[in-house]
Amino acid sequence: MIGIFAYFFLYYGTSFSNTLNIDNFRFIWSLISLPTLISLYLIYHGVGRQLE
Repeated sequence: MIGIFAYFFLYYGTSFSNTLNIDNFRFIWSLISLPTLISLYLIYHGVGRQLE
């Protein structure tokens, strides 16, 4: 559930960032999305390790 939420958070945030095309918003979004992307990657590999 956390992984799905993080995925949609990144997807919609990136879509809004590209649509709005405001430099300050893009910079703030890149700072916010980086830890989210890293945690999503770690959640993915943690679940994959449990499936093996």
